[in-house]
Amino acid sequence: MYDFLFLGIYKKEFGEIFNNIEYLGLYYLASYLNNYNYSAKVYTGEKYESFETIKNECKKAKIIGFYCDYDNQFEVKYLSNYLKTNYPDLIILIGGPQSIALDENFIIEAKADVIAVGEGETTIKELADYYLKNKGDLNDVSGIKFIKNNHLFETPKRKTIENLDEIPFPDKKYSLNNQFRNQDKVTILTGRGCPFQCTFCFEAKDKLRVRSLKNVFEEIDLIIESNPNLKLIVITDDTFTLNKERIFDFCNKIDERRKTKDFVWSCEAHISNLLKNPEIISKMLKSGLVRMQIGIESGDDSVLKLYNKKITTTEIKEFIKICKLLNVPQLATNFIIGGANESYQSLLNSINLAEELIEIGKGMIDIFTSFFFPYSNTQITINPDKFNMNILDSNSYTSMSDYVVVETKNLTKQQIFEMKQRIDSSIYYKTEKIILNLTFEEIKLQYFTAIKYGLKSVWYYYLSKYDFIHNYFNHIINKTGFIFEEIKNNISLFKPLRTFSIENIYIEYECFVYNKKQFTKIETILLEYSTAKLNIKEISTLLNINIDEIINIYNNLSKEYFIIFVEW
Repeated sequence: MYDFLFLGIYKKEFGEIFNNIEYLGLYYLASYLNNYNYSAKVYTGEKYESFETIKNECKKAKIIGFYCDYDNQFEVKYLSNYLKTNYPDLIILIGGPQSIALDENFIIEAKADVIAVGEGETTIKELADYYLKNKGDLNDVSGIKFIKNNHLFETPKRKTIENLDEIPFPDKKYSLNNQFRNQDKVTILTGRGCPFQCTFCFEAKDKLRVRSLKNVFEEIDLIIESNPNLKLIVITDDTFTLNKERIFDFCNKIDERRKTKDFVWSCEAHISNLLKNPEIISKMLKSGLVRMQIGIESGDDSVLKLYNKKITTTEIKEFIKICKLLNVPQLATNFIIGGANESYQSLLNSINLAEELIEIGKGMIDIFTSFFFPYSNTQITINPDKFNMNILDSNSYTSMSDYVVVETKNLTKQQIFEMKQRIDSSIYYKTEKIILNLTFEEIKLQYFTAIKYGLKSVWYYYLSKYDFIHNYFNHIINKTGFIFEEIKNNISLFKPLRTFSIENIYIEYECFVYNKKQFTKIETILLEYSTAKLNIKEISTLLNINIDEIINIYNNLSKEYFIIFVEW
């Protein structure tokens, strides 16, 4: 038996996991409660796969705590209702970013006891005292909602925790299904809140607070020590790159850890500060940064202004140029489709910017698109008229990643659908056009990051469709084969190995045609013998062809990724 069972339940869309995060917040709550001698467990999983486990585990717990966001609110309502109906003695608590929008009807339909709003650590401790020790009064617990005298009662807003170092580290020992910090990728939070005021973001009003780096690295050291599979640390702070001195200190400290443990890291970033201080990017790259997530949102300056992004399209392009020049491995970003005052022209501007960024950041930038969603407690959701928007489905009954729930004064729902398809197609065809023009080093960097550290970019997926490229760079990264330049002084003793299947080649006029490359007759013959069974010297003797001529042909084929060389 234990006191609390925290549940992070997500859904699948189109067969893919819709929400695949580590639910750091739930583990913080579990650790915080444990510090006060309350026992807690965390279970995270897809809703259908989790149902039987939840039914069994809830019999062992006294209080159930749900994480609720915009995407899983209906799953939370259903499960909460089910558990309370079948196990009426259970106390049901609901928190998370969507909690501020949950109203009286939701609480009644979910049969929930309390909705917790805002940071939950101190709130959950006071609720534990009230429900499990009969201490205090529910009316005196700040930051909660509950039904009182048949009406919704809300207590005053709870103050945020100023000293984040006081919160115990999230710990994988609280995971019921071993889903936390046991994989090669782990997440970590070094600060909370955001000083920016983006009008579409529910976190825009939170005060920024950061943990001391001493505290952060005590946690990182525990992660390294307890997770032998570690390859990637994902820093989930919205504002990690704001303080130059703190970032430099972080990089110096993580450099020390990387001397004894081979791992890399990624973070989210805001363009404004890094554009003024590109030396921060250089420092982060030297200390193992392999991916940054930035917010672009639109290719139209008037829309960016409505979003209060505090950046322009000119600055965005300049930033991408700097990242490319500094050789950032991966840069991920997103365009919102159908947002503030969106029009045909603003979306055409987004298309143009996306295509230009792909050109500038070829092999580096990953561009994704998403429909605008009216998240709770954002300026746009609170006052959509101000942004020339109309929320069509305020209850989010139709909301999934593929569906529009808003319209603008300029565009209908159908037109927003059409424009998203248009921008997605534009991104696809622009990337396809560029993909085979990437340099050797650009391709190698994507394969190195994907194979060694598990970070697979959009460019990697495009490249891997070409089997000769995929096989070629897999050999290089795994060191099972060599390129010509690496062994040219001793090339005759190495065995050539073709990087594609002969059956994929179309035969025409005694020449092979493959991937728009037409092979000569002698190239065709040499490819047939490129099976890693004979070295170049042996092939020359067998075919009675001048070895220098063979070496020259193999050099050219290697440059086009059709041949790799092995020792035995």
